[in-house]
Amino acid sequence: MLRSIIENKNARALCRAFLSLAGDLRGMYDVPVQQTTRRSAPIGMTANQLSCGLLVINECGALLVGHSTGAAHWDLPKGLIEAGEDPMTCALREAREEFGLDFGPERLIDLGRHAYYRGKDLHLFAVGTSSAETRLELCHCISYFEHYTTGQRVPEVDDFAWADDAQLDTMLAKSMRRLLLDKALLSRARNLVRI
Repeated sequence: MLRSIIENKNARALCRAFLSLAGDLRGMYDVPVQQTTRRSAPIGMTANQLSCGLLVINECGALLVGHSTGAAHWDLPKGLIEAGEDPMTCALREAREEFGLDFGPERLIDLGRHAYYRGKDLHLFAVGTSSAETRLELCHCISYFEHYTTGQRVPEVDDFAWADDAQLDTMLAKSMRRLLLDKALLSRARNLVRI
């Protein structure tokens, strides 16, 4: 019976339409698409990608976040680690590129590697700062991408804000909210930084 459905021309067209719609809807949810490549992981398993980033915390305990251009959510300065790069170097590079921040490595507190979502881990660091040292009006993004609908080159981050937990609950994407708020990583980081 399955074979006759697959051989049916209308059923194949319906399946193609469904798969196309599913592809369009993927971007609306907090489930990123992962293209897997063969690595040195055991057979049947793929190695998780690694992104590194900073939790920038001010004297009030607020977290610095940036608005992801073209998306509803706000995020940390973070990104994929490059070949030959260590997690701290990656986190500092991403903070410079996406937020215009320049902290010395001696200021960072290693929060470790955490499961983020299927296929991706996050290695995070915390840094304490003040609102005077890290002023929103001086934050800027020098990392650009081609917008998926317009094709124009736009910055990855288009706005910056200090946010408390109540604000973060509505600003962060589900995976980041789960890690920082539900699993209390942000609370732990606040206890570790010196401001």
